[in-house]
Amino acid sequence: MAGNSGHVAGLAGLKLPIESHLLQAFVSEPVKPMIDTVIMSQSIHCYISQSDKGEIVLGGDPDMYPTYSQRGMALRTEEVAGQAIALVPALSRLRMLRCWAGTTDMSFDGSPIIDETPIEGLHLNGGWCYGGFKATPGSGALYAHHLATGRAHELAAPFNLARFANGSTIDEAGAPQGAGSLDAADRLSPLRPPRPGRVRLRPRPRCGPVPGRQSGRGGEPAL
Repeated sequence: MAGNSGHVAGLAGLKLPIESHLLQAFVSEPVKPMIDTVIMSQSIHCYISQSDKGEIVLGGDPDMYPTYSQRGMALRTEEVAGQAIALVPALSRLRMLRCWAGTTDMSFDGSPIIDETPIEGLHLNGGWCYGGFKATPGSGALYAHHLATGRAHELAAPFNLARFANGSTIDEAGAPQGAGSLDAADRLSPLRPPRPGRVRLRPRPRCGPVPGRQSGRGGEPAL
């Protein structure tokens, strides 16, 4: 159950590496069509869209503390409004109509858990943080494969429950921090573009101006 995986697992005596956090959404007064897509910024973690009724729908980061209260912080309201105005300044002229908050399952490494649990017959597809509804079609297919065959699908194998005990946690980009499952994680999404080569920085060994350059300070990183 979304937002309550830890609570439901607790009924079976199982403690999950999951916390339930609040995620707020906001709706403005209706206006004529002005946004025909979903605007999302990964740098400030804000999204904006417009409903069929003309209302501007806003959202941002979770409140980042465990709770089932479904009462969001006023600070987050102000923060999301400021972020939305930074993306679309015209939104500063609108009035906020209403807001609400729901609970989301936040795993400890930001990636979902698709696996069977130590309790026989109890399986888990949760810990999707605040992106689960977008991944439902794909995760449902992988989950069904596990239920039908008793084995994890190749794409879902890195998202096992045991990774939190053995140190094979995965970051939000789907790249494991442990070296053991790197190849599997690279195959998690056939649509993911190839990873760019890493740029390593090295300090300049010298101080003072660099000969032949108009500007530059000693000690700056250089490629």
